[in-house]
Amino acid sequence: MKKTRQLTQRQKDTLKRHQKHHTAKHMSEMKKLMRQGKTFTQSHKIAMKKVGKWKVDFEQYYVEASLLLASVLGGLALKDYSVSFIKGLKFKLNSQFKEGDKVLLDGEQAMIIKIGMGTTVFGVYSKDGYTWRYISNNKIESLKLEKIVDKNLHVDSAHEKAMKLQKILEGKDDDW
Repeated sequence: MKKTRQLTQRQKDTLKRHQKHHTAKHMSEMKKLMRQGKTFTQSHKIAMKKVGKWKVDFEQYYVEASLLLASVLGGLALKDYSVSFIKGLKFKLNSQFKEGDKVLLDGEQAMIIKIGMGTTVFGVYSKDGYTWRYISNNKIESLKLEKIVDKNLHVDSAHEKAMKLQKILEGKDDDW
């Protein structure tokens, strides 16, 4: 059995300063080792291996942790809203589409009713009748959206092209 001795005032002061960073179990082990004649450094290394390292006092960080969590959640919510807002603004400022345009929305005939900052409203002609479809601006880019320019326009057949060419060659076509 090893002899135990009293700690000097200097050792007590050093341990007191040191206890801010470590658990009570760690400090108790260090005191025991120092009473057995080990130096502060030796005691510290042994206690670190035997008992563990740092004391983490989460209670003093509750407010900071709560604020951090609230900031992260608020930031994520703001991110989603701002992305939707920017996409809505981009769609609204897009000169190719405006309110009142007739379009094909995923293959269904529709009309753009209102382009909002977060949601765009389409009037859709379907088998159920005329319905309004509300689409988040985040999803507009992933939709197949085609503008109807002229409903009565059709592609000329080969015969029609030949007839137009013949009229041009004969000089009878006044369109050119």
